[in-house]
Amino acid sequence: MNGTLSEKFNLGCGVPRGSCLGPLLFIIYANPLFDILKSHLPSVHPYAHDTQLYISFNPADNSGEVDTVTATENCIHEG
Repeated sequence: MNGTLSEKFNLGCGVPRGSCLGPLLFIIYANPLFDILKSHLPSVHPYAHDTQLYISFNPADNSGEVDTVTATENCIHEG
């Protein structure tokens, strides 16, 4: 940054960003997490190096919000 470089160091493991194997290795590594999420929350979309949960409910229906929060908490407890 601003012409300054950090010191070099050896990296013992990892997958370089932008590698062709990165997305596949992420999915293999994170697959147990996705199995837990899918058992409680049907709309899980894994992609490459990120996971986002899309959860919807009707704000007028209080039970939908409670069910969604409960399902999310169950994922956390199971994981």
